[in-house]
Amino acid sequence: MKEIRCKKAEFLFSSDGVRMPKLKAPHIVFAGRSNVGKSTLLSSLLGKKNMARTSSTPGKTRLINFFFVDDAFYFVDLPGFGYAKSSKTERDKWKMMIENYLSAYAPLIRFVHLIDARHDLMEQDHLFLEYARDFPVMCVLTKVDKLAPSRREGLIEKKINDIRVSYPYVDFILAFSTKLGYLHGALMEALNDWLQKSTS
Repeated sequence: MKEIRCKKAEFLFSSDGVRMPKLKAPHIVFAGRSNVGKSTLLSSLLGKKNMARTSSTPGKTRLINFFFVDDAFYFVDLPGFGYAKSSKTERDKWKMMIENYLSAYAPLIRFVHLIDARHDLMEQDHLFLEYARDFPVMCVLTKVDKLAPSRREGLIEKKINDIRVSYPYVDFILAFSTKLGYLHGALMEALNDWLQKSTS
């Protein structure tokens, strides 16, 4: 499989899950609770802040946003779980939207689940990791720069071990922070390694 280099990227469209065009390339799907840092991570990977903001503008946060990368991959930004935690009507709409997306593209999907390193896994994290157990999954710990410096490495190691024990099917777990030098190069390398292993 071709390697991700993020040399070329464009925002394609937003979807409410009802109309799903035929897309044949692999989907790298970014998911996580609201304010977990998806926009920051996508900005770092794509190197285009304006593009990352596209999926953060009002009205877009409740839709599935598609980016085409290197003419070979789709980066897919799912609505944050905070949206799914609001009213029952909105939760049902979120669930239907995600299920429609999964049924349309299941063989192509690989999940990157973002987790706030400052907190224990929350209910939404557990629910999503169970939901995604039949797909290749990578976990990325965010907000690590906000951990106390003296405890940072130990807390990251504990979080990684906790995830491995509870969800042994998770393929990769790594920390990410542009402020501390956990830069996108390491994430890109992990993504490519993961892609090769999940398709072999």
